[in-house]
Amino acid sequence: MNVSKTIMQNLTRAALALAVCLLTLTSALALTNESHNLSPDNSSENSFAPSAVFKKAWVDYNVTEGGRKGMRIHVDFEVTGLKGVDSKLVVRVQKEDGDFVISDSSYSNSEGQLETSFSIKPGYPTTVYEDADMFLPYSELNLRRGDWNLKLDIDLSYEDGELIQHLGYKNFKFTAPNFAADAQDKPDISATVNRVWVDYDVYENRRKGMRIHVNFEVTGLKGIDSKLTVRVRKENDDLLMSDSSFSNAGGELELAFDMRPGYPTTVYKDATVFLPYEEINLGKGVWNLKLDIDLNYDNGEIIDHLAYHEFEFTR
Repeated sequence: MNVSKTIMQNLTRAALALAVCLLTLTSALALTNESHNLSPDNSSENSFAPSAVFKKAWVDYNVTEGGRKGMRIHVDFEVTGLKGVDSKLVVRVQKEDGDFVISDSSYSNSEGQLETSFSIKPGYPTTVYEDADMFLPYSELNLRRGDWNLKLDIDLSYEDGELIQHLGYKNFKFTAPNFAADAQDKPDISATVNRVWVDYDVYENRRKGMRIHVNFEVTGLKGIDSKLTVRVRKENDDLLMSDSSFSNAGGELELAFDMRPGYPTTVYKDATVFLPYEEINLGKGVWNLKLDIDLNYDNGEIIDHLAYHEFEFTR
């Protein structure tokens, strides 16, 4: 009788111990899923150890996107263990000394490094991306004139930027603008923006809108037909489109201040352009927008990106 009682007590203790272990494991699983929104369809092995296989990367040079000349980066890879998880393929640029190229534009990450990315949310336990492509404008490569040996550093990260896995490198050569064998025969072109400001709720030709002012100076364009251009970007970096007289050849909303500098270095204390509110083609609501200000030749070819100016618009 005592033996039976002892056996029952031991079984009860074992059951309690198993229950505690299961509760602890369940809490750990819940915490991990909450941290990165893992899909319940992923296996426990894949959920805790997402991985990727890098196959190849290639680059299309001298392509134009949104009126900006640059390079389109392609990556062929597959990822396992991230089904239903918001994540991204990230590409940064490294110099020969291992330092990353720095940026303070929309192409920068939280650490101020130049970065372009391809957002993913895999639909299968193992998902293949044969051509994930990203665009990087040349004007974002903030490097002094010269020939540079650079490499693309390609990583897989969660949406919040936490690294999952380094995938690979892709070496490439970059020649910063105005550097060539006959550079001595060509003027160096540069521009500096000193200030950008906006007058809101003004009228021009009976149309209500905003008058944009830019104080800047330009060097190396004496006697050359050129222009200061202003486009409008949404919070996701998409450009506003237009089919009116306020559009460029790419169908983007664009304003232009035409110029033909009269001196080796010419100062424009107040270059102004007017943007009617009705040309801002957006739905009702409050929008966080920014002016994208560039220096272009008269034919629309970009010379350099100059500045951004953020503003809020209410429709």
